[in-house]
Amino acid sequence: MDIKAEQLTQHLNKQFLPIYVVMGQEPLLVLETLDTLRQHARKNGVGERRVLQADAQFSWSSLIEANQAMSLFSDRLLLELNLERKPDKAGQDVLQEYAASPNPDNILLVNGAALDRATLKTKWFKTFTVQAGVINVWPIQRQQLPQWLSQRARQLKLTLTPDAAQLLAERVDGNLLAAKQELEKLALLCDGEVSAELVLESVVDNARFTVFDLTDAANTGNLARAQRILDSLRSEGVEPLMVQWALTREARHAMQIQEKVQRGESIDQACMALRIMGPRQGPVKQAVSRIKPARWSTLLQLLQRTDAAVKGSDNLDPWLLMGQVVLRWAGR
Repeated sequence: MDIKAEQLTQHLNKQFLPIYVVMGQEPLLVLETLDTLRQHARKNGVGERRVLQADAQFSWSSLIEANQAMSLFSDRLLLELNLERKPDKAGQDVLQEYAASPNPDNILLVNGAALDRATLKTKWFKTFTVQAGVINVWPIQRQQLPQWLSQRARQLKLTLTPDAAQLLAERVDGNLLAAKQELEKLALLCDGEVSAELVLESVVDNARFTVFDLTDAANTGNLARAQRILDSLRSEGVEPLMVQWALTREARHAMQIQEKVQRGESIDQACMALRIMGPRQGPVKQAVSRIKPARWSTLLQLLQRTDAAVKGSDNLDPWLLMGQVVLRWAGR
């Protein structure tokens, strides 16, 4: 029986099968799926758990022996089999034998991270999983990651702004374990809405300068200070992705403000619409009045190449590229 990971809880409320196979390459999602099955087993009187590591030295008779052994602490036993490699012929035979007559007092939970799509089509696997629930945990695609982060944040009673969700998605780059840690860190810092500014502050909270100091210096045309701040951020180990993201966001905001002003809005209204408030308005207003739209377009092209360099698809140094951005931004 194929079971979608997101429908596992609904399935368990209806039935609990004697065998489950969890497959997938995303460690966090696989771990959470396994935890859900373990918790349900405990609720159903499965009081003891034994873990078997099926590595190169594993004896498959160990699975049969564990299945036949009496539990010391409970009437029911959870057997966890972690497949560190694909089962050989002996392993396939044992798994099929187990599935042919599973012990009604035991639950077999197979972590099949070593299995692949080709395995799903093999005769032995189809025979083995006749009485099993097969849960294939698919990774979160890059374009789905901001939405996934927002959903996880709501579980922590947080609300991510769209910019904050996009920034986090860029920063964790598909590493869901890192994403979970970042969200838990943010939950300690606030208990409501999380903005992109808060995400940036939480990432560089040990740096002497922040990315906001950099954008303010660039906006006001203070080239010497902007370059000094950029050098400081680099020496203090701030991720270039965070700096590139902040510069790109600031440049886009400036272009949007200029477009709004050209349509007849006041610059104050344009700033408020983009949630640029308080002390940050002054430097932004200076940049909007000082820099022409054509230069913003040039800056965004440079920042797009910086993004490629950060992600490894361009062999130039991203810090060197950002130095060029700062020179054109803060220079006259």
